[in-house]
Amino acid sequence: MPQNGDINKKSGTYKSLCCGAEIVINSDAPFPDCPRHLKLPTVWKPIVVEEKIVTPATNKPAVIPFVEVHIDNRRLFNVAAGTVNLEPWEREHLHVCNVCQGVLHVFIRQPIFSSSENHEKPGDAA
Repeated sequence: MPQNGDINKKSGTYKSLCCGAEIVINSDAPFPDCPRHLKLPTVWKPIVVEEKIVTPATNKPAVIPFVEVHIDNRRLFNVAAGTVNLEPWEREHLHVCNVCQGVLHVFIRQPIFSSSENHEKPGDAA
């Protein structure tokens, strides 16, 4: 099972084994620390959605399955970095969605460095 720092190979929803925190992770993205247990080893387990075969009744209309829409991880990352504002529907969704709240929390807690920052060498002090 993947751990924090590993690169995700398949997009999906994952649950931490330590406390059951759930998060949506895109493929090619690194697995984060658990939002409740920062800076500790975290093992992530994929949440498998069971498929059910349903035969439609002849007199009933087909049921459209409910698909939960989350805020894109890149948008949440940019919100955490302060470079974009959320759309009204995203703000409403964030208030009720534990998954998106967890992703945003992880991004807010991560240090963000700019490539243009001037890092001083230890011997350069005056």
